[in-house]
Amino acid sequence: MDIDSEDKKIIRENLELAKENQHLLKKIRRGQFFENVSRVFYWIIIIGASLGAYYFVQPYMDKIRDIFLQIQAF
Repeated sequence: MDIDSEDKKIIRENLELAKENQHLLKKIRRGQFFENVSRVFYWIIIIGASLGAYYFVQPYMDKIRDIFLQIQAF
């Protein structure tokens, strides 16, 4: 069996396309990974900021609640 030059050309083109496709797929997967990591950090920052704000506001809320309870007691 002898493969003629046209078949060799098609096989080479197919191989080049497969390599290029693999390279593009790796870039897409890498982008998805970094997108997921950044999304996790985003939510960690949002939740952390919320908990931090609650920690700093809690004493003032306790004072307001105590004042409200004293007013209700009258």
